[in-house]
Amino acid sequence: MKNKKLYLAGLLVVGLISIPLISSTAFSNAEKGAAPNTKQEAQKKAPKEDVTSYDKWNLVCGQPNKEKQKQCSVTQKITENKKDALAVSFTAGQDKEKKPVMVMRIFTPLGVNLLAKLGFSVDNDKKPMGMPFRSCGAGGCVVVLTVKDEFINKIKNANAINISYQGANSAKPVKIDVPMKGFAKAHEALLKNVTK
Repeated sequence: MKNKKLYLAGLLVVGLISIPLISSTAFSNAEKGAAPNTKQEAQKKAPKEDVTSYDKWNLVCGQPNKEKQKQCSVTQKITENKKDALAVSFTAGQDKEKKPVMVMRIFTPLGVNLLAKLGFSVDNDKKPMGMPFRSCGAGGCVVVLTVKDEFINKIKNANAINISYQGANSAKPVKIDVPMKGFAKAHEALLKNVTK
């Protein structure tokens, strides 16, 4: 009787171990079948974007789906050594009280020291702001900040905004100057697209 109980317990353990193996194989096969067959199919599903260039800045507008309102942002992407080093984006929107707001997002690659914060200044101001990272995902890490008109007016007249971040395994920060040429015109166009 004792051997029979051990035998049944052994079967139960073997059964529990084999169930995840079977189900994971079944799910992975189902997922393979659900993926788009071609790159063209994936591109058809992506929303269409209109891009207008203003010197160093781009006005990018798109409509995620028919029910949603058109969304626009002013962006600039900085590449160093053929790798994405940084992207800066300004998006106009509305707060809960339907008042206009401007949101600035700064995207960095993965591998940054999140505790060191992101350094931000205008035209190499001697007192840079330390901005905390909001989150990191597969594409990189992001800082998000709601900005006021005073700030926008200051950067419209600037030569560059200066951004720095520290790599996770480096004591020396990465410093990048983002040229502001064209930002004032791009920002004006952004506001016109939001009020349409």
